[in-house]
Amino acid sequence: MEEKNGSVVRRLFGYDRFEGCKAWEVLARLYRVVRMYVNFYQPSMKLLEKERIGAKVSKKYDDAKTLFQRVLLSEYINQSRKSPRTWLTRKDPFEHVWDEIRLRMELAPENNAKKMVMWLMDKYPDKFSIGQTRTLQRRIAQWRQTKRVRKKNCVI
Repeated sequence: MEEKNGSVVRRLFGYDRFEGCKAWEVLARLYRVVRMYVNFYQPSMKLLEKERIGAKVSKKYDDAKTLFQRVLLSEYINQSRKSPRTWLTRKDPFEHVWDEIRLRMELAPENNAKKMVMWLMDKYPDKFSIGQTRTLQRRIAQWRQTKRVRKKNCVI
C-alpha cells in the first residue's frame, strides 16, 4: 500500500548497510512505529493530472490525505470492511482465572503467554488448550499497556 516505502526508509536510515540480528531488530521496531505514522498521520497529496503547455508543466493535486483516509474513501473496499470490528466473537476464557494470571505475571514478569497457558493446562487440565495462547497474548498485552499508562501517569 505504501508507495513511498523506499523513500521513507532511506530518509530515516540512510544508505548505510546494517548487518546482524541486533541491527535488524532495532530497525524493525523503529520501522513498525514509522509505518504507523506514515500510514495514519502523515498526509500526502496525490497527483491527479499533469498537463504540458510548451515548456511549462501544470500539475493538479488531490487534497492532502493520509493513506488510511484514502483506503476508507476508496470505492474498491467493501463498506463492511471499512469500520473496525467492535464485538467479541466469544466469551473471554481467562475471565475466571485472570487474577491468578495477573499475580503470576507481576511476580515473574519474564513469563509469557505460552508459559502461562502451559501452567493453566497443568492446573486446569480440561479447561484450557494450547490453541488459546494467542487470546492470552492479546489479554496480557492489553494488561501491560494499561499498566504502563498507569505507571506513566502516576505522580510520585
